[in-house]
Amino acid sequence: MNPQTPKQCLKVQAIGMDGRKSAVFRMAFKMYSKRQFLLLEAGETEPADLAVADLDSPEAAAQLEDFVREHPGVPVLCTSVDPTTAQPWPVLRKPIRMETLFPALEALLTQTQAPKAPPQTPSAATHEPLVAAPAQPVAPADPAHQRPTPQTVPSPARQDIAANEVPPRPAPPPVVTLLPESVRTFDPEVGLLGLLLRVRRDKIPAAITRGRDDLVFILDPEADRVRTTLGDADIQTLCSEGEALHLRALKTSDGLDPREERELTLQALLWQVAAWSARGRLSQRIPLNGVVQLRQWPNLTRLPVLPESLRLSAFFARSPASPILTVKILQVQPSDLFNFLAAADSLELLRYGKESSASASKKPEDAGASAEESAKATPRRGFLGRILAKIAGL
Repeated sequence: MNPQTPKQCLKVQAIGMDGRKSAVFRMAFKMYSKRQFLLLEAGETEPADLAVADLDSPEAAAQLEDFVREHPGVPVLCTSVDPTTAQPWPVLRKPIRMETLFPALEALLTQTQAPKAPPQTPSAATHEPLVAAPAQPVAPADPAHQRPTPQTVPSPARQDIAANEVPPRPAPPPVVTLLPESVRTFDPEVGLLGLLLRVRRDKIPAAITRGRDDLVFILDPEADRVRTTLGDADIQTLCSEGEALHLRALKTSDGLDPREERELTLQALLWQVAAWSARGRLSQRIPLNGVVQLRQWPNLTRLPVLPESLRLSAFFARSPASPILTVKILQVQPSDLFNFLAAADSLELLRYGKESSASASKKPEDAGASAEESAKATPRRGFLGRILAKIAGL
């Protein structure tokens, strides 16, 4: 959903992370499409643009102290199960999700770039934030001024104690349940999503106008290419079903302002528009009690990030399940699940099964035949399928 323009590669230094945690961050950075992040390997000497520190690691305090001393101007984002572990830097509470990690990194970059605008200030003014940032974790000058007693000053010892302390366990999250009576549905064949789906099926170049004359999209489905002058916020507004949008054949005279034009892929536009059109509602194509499975993994590295998209992709690619069972097993929010299913369905990635309620409405004379069929099919069911069937009956 972003214009295809050159992106600055921001180098990120990992602090207090082992190989497994670094691999998770490296994979998350590859999946993020709005800005390019690169996690530096251990031993690399390239200067980092920002750092991410895992404060729950025993060696994180010492490594963070050394890093701040050597790179006083580099912003730091901390992660911890206890958000009060480090006051001088922003702390992201664990478990870390993509939808919270990248907004925190963007906010950190915005805050650090703002003071760089007026660099012609006196030297004293420029040194003030550098002293204030590492004050508490490195060499606490402020507590010494407030309490002259020497016994209250030793910050390194206090840091060692804090690093070895076991953080308090957070309260368990509430159990997420999906009530059928609370599910709202929407028709994917109406509005902007319906027009885009029609263009994708017809595979004919077309134009979408707002009203009769306001050209907003030029689509080439064969080349998987979309040109538009609208930003993400404007496209999200168009996803409301009441917008007067029209689809017509492409004319040779159709064109957009080259100064405002940007180019997207049709797949990325469909994926995002489907999620915005769903708005936490279930598509009418998808049965609530029916089995759904992914035909293949969505290419998440080239698609806009959706909440829980990585977990849901892994789950549905490996085992078919109904939306109700998925919420029960993964404990994802139903709105995130419905948005993901709508996005995957827009790219024809879903394979549907029959509704489980259909078996309950069979005629009595067919009961014997269905029992024999189920008895024959039972040995063919895999181990994971039997587990899911038992969980569904809880």
